[in-house]
Amino acid sequence: MKAVRQMIVGCAALGMLVAAASPSFARPVDQWSMKVVDGSTSNLADGSAMTFFGTWRNIPGLVGGAVQFQFNGEPSYGVGRGTRRHNPAARNFAFSETFTSKPIPSGYSGNLMQKGYFNDPGQIKLQLVPANGGTVECRIKGTAGARTVHSPVIVDDGRWHTATCFRQSDWVGLTVDAVTKKLHWSPGRISNNRTVRVGNKNDAADESDQHFGAVDCSVYTIQGAARRQALARVPC
Repeated sequence: MKAVRQMIVGCAALGMLVAAASPSFARPVDQWSMKVVDGSTSNLADGSAMTFFGTWRNIPGLVGGAVQFQFNGEPSYGVGRGTRRHNPAARNFAFSETFTSKPIPSGYSGNLMQKGYFNDPGQIKLQLVPANGGTVECRIKGTAGARTVHSPVIVDDGRWHTATCFRQSDWVGLTVDAVTKKLHWSPGRISNNRTVRVGNKNDAADESDQHFGAVDCSVYTIQGAARRQALARVPC
């Protein structure tokens, strides 16, 4: 079967995770670098599958002669098996993804990576929006409410970009291509029973939040130095 090193998601590709219960214990960082075989790729932390749904094709990749994976229609998305219980609660976390984006229609948002839905008690979501020429937002929801951090960096240009949504103690923020926006706010505890998803939230055509573009890799880490750890891993 043909292995794919990188992947383009008709909106997305995938996610990654690290959890730390205390300074003396850290769960291995979960990471999907888009080496896809038969519609799935493995989490580098534990070998669990990220399974992709939808229609796709292979295109030239970001690094060397590697191949990317591109979804051709919506709804298309990836599901990180085994990540349902990977909740940050009150700990630091970071979502990070390297991606490209096709033009973002007015009034539309494309999901890069998420854990949790809008109405769930907790959510972390990286999404593309048409504001200011095509930019990235990070929505974080916990027991203390919800906030959205907006980046000024334009990403609707077909080039490679890296976005990292994070919590750092009593701050939340978003770093896009080394430009960071932060908000002094604590979300409380963040938990939900959803898996990590890349490119779209589900297969309901009337609820599509498709990301049309490419994904090099995705990372989701939970630990004290989460933002730094995630940025050190992307691009994969």
